Amino acid sequence: MRALPREVGHPEIVGEGTAEGHGWIVSREVRGQNLHETWPTLTPADQERAIHQLWARARFVHDASPSLKAHVGSIQWRCRFR
Repeated sequence: MRALPREVGHPEIVGEGTAEGHGWIVSREVRGQNLHETWPTLTPADQERAIHQLWARARFVHDASPSLKAHVGSIQWRCRFR
């Protein structure tokens, strides 16, 4: 996560490691509401704004993908859409 562009936005990482072969990350709490739960209560304008914000963050990750490859090791960079 530290390799992601700042514009993506993510909680501050306060710890990470491996236990019994499994990686773990601890981050600071982020106050807010789950978009899935909040969606039905949003106005159409707020829903549109949320979609634009999500796509903007996805574009930052997509644009940074080549430089992120060095940080992810064996993860395959393939997207599958159904």
